[in-house]
Parts: sequence; structure tokens; C-alpha cells
Amino acid sequence: MRASPFVSITLTLVSALAAPGQTPPPPPDPDRILVEDLPPQGAQEAAAPAGGELAGLEAEAERLYADGELSRALLLYADLAARHPTAAERARLGITAAWLSFQLGDRDAATGQLGRVLFDDPSAPFRPELFNPDFAALFLDTQRDATERRARAAAERTRSAVDAIRAGRFAEARKALLAALELAPDDPEVLYNLALVDQREGDLDAALAGFEKILSLGRAQPGRVGRDLEALVLNNVAVLYFTRADYEVARDALERALRLDPDDARALYNLGLTRQRLGDAEGGYAALRQARGIDRRDTDIARALALAEMAHGRWVEAVALLLEATRDRAEDPELWFQLGRAQRGLGNADGALQSLAAAERLDPRNRAGVALPAALAAVEILRQRGDSAGAAAAAERAVALDQEGVDGWMLLGLARLDAGDAAGARAALERARALAPGRADVAHNVGTACLVQRDWTAAETAFRAALELDPADADARKVLDQIAAQRAAAAAAQKPARGRPAPPALGATLVRVDYAPLGIEGLRVEAITAGGAAARAGLAVGDLVLRVDGKPAESAEALRKRAGARREGVVLELLREGRVAKLRFKLE
Repeated sequence: MRASPFVSITLTLVSALAAPGQTPPPPPDPDRILVEDLPPQGAQEAAAPAGGELAGLEAEAERLYADGELSRALLLYADLAARHPTAAERARLGITAAWLSFQLGDRDAATGQLGRVLFDDPSAPFRPELFNPDFAALFLDTQRDATERRARAAAERTRSAVDAIRAGRFAEARKALLAALELAPDDPEVLYNLALVDQREGDLDAALAGFEKILSLGRAQPGRVGRDLEALVLNNVAVLYFTRADYEVARDALERALRLDPDDARALYNLGLTRQRLGDAEGGYAALRQARGIDRRDTDIARALALAEMAHGRWVEAVALLLEATRDRAEDPELWFQLGRAQRGLGNADGALQSLAAAERLDPRNRAGVALPAALAAVEILRQRGDSAGAAAAAERAVALDQEGVDGWMLLGLARLDAGDAAGARAALERARALAPGRADVAHNVGTACLVQRDWTAAETAFRAALELDPADADARKVLDQIAAQRAAAAAAQKPARGRPAPPALGATLVRVDYAPLGIEGLRVEAITAGGAAARAGLAVGDLVLRVDGKPAESAEALRKRAGARREGVVLELLREGRVAKLRFKLE
């Protein structure tokens, strides 16, 4: 383990004035070593198990050195440098061995020993005044070479880590980067890739700390972090703050990044999204347009700009962008979904349905979250086209994808209602109401289905619930007023006017109704007299008489007059259980 960079070790070396072949003076007195020159506490403890043996060997090496037996001293110092458990001591002993080799005239051996020491620790303490100028120069040259070799080794490990990151092998990448960091402490590129690994593995706090450390290095040592790397770091910092919903900090980081690199399309893209989240739609749109101008091949930029164009109602521009994007990335279901939305806004229903179908086909199980909204959008388009069967089929697909989805059940109910299946519509709408009892639109639609089924009590209950949830629902209030008026009219019809004989028996009580939300009006059968004309004709309670001999049914009195004037009776067209029926009605 390397010694702390804050501790320097005084070397027990001879005076630099000693020449080869001369007897050197003894090493410095240990009492003269300064406190800051002592090895770290952990290093002293690590050396403790072999301390006695190593101390004895070093004492013998110093004796041999002092006696001028340099070759034998060299062997001991080299052995000590290889065996000592403390990095700082290994460096001290290794430099001493190199000095001895140099004095013995073996420059290559000295270079090799210095190279090993300085590769392990380029900042190993060295006091040039203790050596002759040639050895000091060799030390500096070797130190430079070792530093370069460490940088090359760190770069190689970093390249290996980048390949591992691209392949998703993050544990392998981290191991290589930590090794690179040992060789190049606080190297900005190594720190960047290590933060990137943290980011990819989901440790966003560690990633942010790593990116912020690089920015701190740049502030403390101007020029240490290149402009391109700083811009890249700021972009990543912005993304992390964006995920935390801290959009103002993200925006500031991106604007700093763009001051460093104004043509960074991805930074502009991120800035556009961030400004949109801050409510600056125009600023976001401007940034996205600028990003698109720089990089026309980036489908993410095209998609984001298309969404902004749709928000402005510029459907032609949105369709053009998304058509190009789907050509470049035809397997992306979300692009097809957005193209369908844009085509619908443009009025191209056929094209929209084709694009939405492609989105469903590419995401059959809704794993990308696209098939469901695509099916719901198709329901709305098909209903508008009057294709109730197609709309019901699309709604059934939506329900199959999400059994708990309120909108799917509600649209299925409306599609079935369009198709005349009142019972099926009511069942689907009741399911929607069970899932979302607090939604006024669902309660209103349940009431509509009940009206079609002539279940007036259930309709009244549903519309009252809709009105409680949404007091501004004017249609619900109108229907409730009509139901109340019809009940009053029915009650009055049961009482003959004072002083007049009971009216000729139609054999039924008919009440005028007008269901404005449905566009239906006529005479509702409230009651049937057993054996009367209505019963003989086959009328039933709940029937809604729409027309009499092809003309709108205006009132019970008008029906009585017309039927009484025609021996063969009249033909009634009526609505029964959601379907139109005809029957002949005759008076006695």
C-alpha cells in the first residue's frame, strides 16, 4: 500500500560528496529525523512483524556501506527493498540500492532500480544534495520516464474500462478504473469514467460526487480539466439534477456547458427539456430547434422537437419530423405513437390509425407503455368516424392490456353504446365507475347508458352522482330536471280532470320526454292498462314512441286523435332496449 502523500521519509544515505571507491561517512543520526519525516503509523505497524529481522539486516547493510563494501551492501539493500512491507520504506531502500549500483558503475542496474521505485511512487522523496549531480539527473530522468509509463498504463486501463462500460460490464470497468486511479491519482478522465460507472449502476449520489470532484479540480487547478471534458461533466451533472427534479440547477449547469461548447447538440437538447419543465416553453422550443440545426440525425432531438411543435399546433412540422425519425428508428413504438398523434392533429385519420397500429404491433404487451395509449387513441378516432365495431375492438384491446384501466373500460362502454349494445355498454361503464368512483365523466356516462335502457331510477342516481362530483355539468342537471318533470306529468295523467269524464283509453300512460344528450325525444310508456289498446298492440312499459306514421310523436293526445281517425290504426316506431321496433296500434 502506498504511503500517504502528506508524509516524507528522510533517506539514510551517504553524503553526495563521497566519490566511488572512497569510504563514505556514517548515515545521519536517527535522533535528527523530523517528526514529519517519520513513516505513517499504519506503515510502522505493518513493518512490526518482521521489524527485528529487517532492522538487523539494515544495520548490517549500513555497516557494510560504511566499511566501503558496496557490492555486499547493495545485495542487502536490494533484498530489503523487495521484502519491506511499507511502500515508503521500499522506496527509500530501493533508491539507496540504485545509488550503490551507480557508484559501482552499473548505470543500467541503477536505472532499473530507480524505475521500479518511481513507477510505484513517482513522488518518492529524494534529496539531491545527498548525491552527485549525475545520479540526481538520472533520478529526474527516470522519474519523468516512470511518470510517463504510469500515464500510459493508466490510459490503457482507462481504454479497457471504456470498452467494458460500453458492453455493460460495470464491475470489470470499475476494477480497471481503480487500478488506473492508483497510477494517476485524481486524473480527470479516470474520475469521469468512474462516475459514469456509478451513474450506470444507479448510484446517483456517488456519480454526482465524482462529477463534482472533477469540477472542483478544475477550479483549484485551472487548465487541469479540458474544456471538452468540463462541458461533458456539466452535462452529466445536469442530467443527475434533472432526475432529482432540481431543474434550476440543471439549467444553470447546462448553460455553463454550452458556454464551453456552444455546438453541443445533446446539451441543447437537455436544456430544451429542462426549460420546458421550468415552464419556459418558448425557451425550450428555441433550444430544441438549435439542437436540431446542429444534429439532424439524432432521433431523440427530433422527437422532442416534434412534441414541442404539436404543443404549438404545428402539425405539419411535427409529422415531417416524426416521419423522418421513424425511418431512422423504425423499431421504436413510441415514435410511431407520436406520429399517430401528429397525423390525427393534421386530420389524416387513416395515417394516424396505421401509425397507432404499428405502435401496438411493436409493443404488444405494453412493456414500453405505448400499446395501451395507442389503442385508446385508436378508439377515439374510430368513434369519430362512426366505426363503432372497430372502436369497440380497439377498446377491448386496451382493456386486455390493463384490466384496471378506467379509460379503457369507459371507452369500451361508449363504443358499445354507439353500436346499440346498451346492456354491454352499461356493464363496461359500471366497471369503470367501480374503478374510479370519484370521476364525474364516468358517472355521467353510466347515466347515459341507463337512459338508453330506460332505467330511469338508475339514470337519476348516476346523474346525481355526476352533478355532485362536477356541479358545472349542465347536461346532467338538464336530464335530472327532465326526469322530475316527466314524473310530475305522469302523476298528473293518472288523475282525470275535475268535471270531465276519463279520457278514451289508449290503454297506456304516455309522457313526453326529450333526452338532449342523446338527441332522442318522444313519448315514453309509463304504464299499461291490462286488456287495453296498448296491451293488444304489444306496447310495454319503458318503450319510447319516436314516430307515428313516420311523423314525430308529439303528445299522447295527438296519438289518440290520429289513431281514432284511422280504422286501420297507425304504425308506431319505438325504441325498445336500444333498438328500433315497429308495431300497429288501433283503438276500439
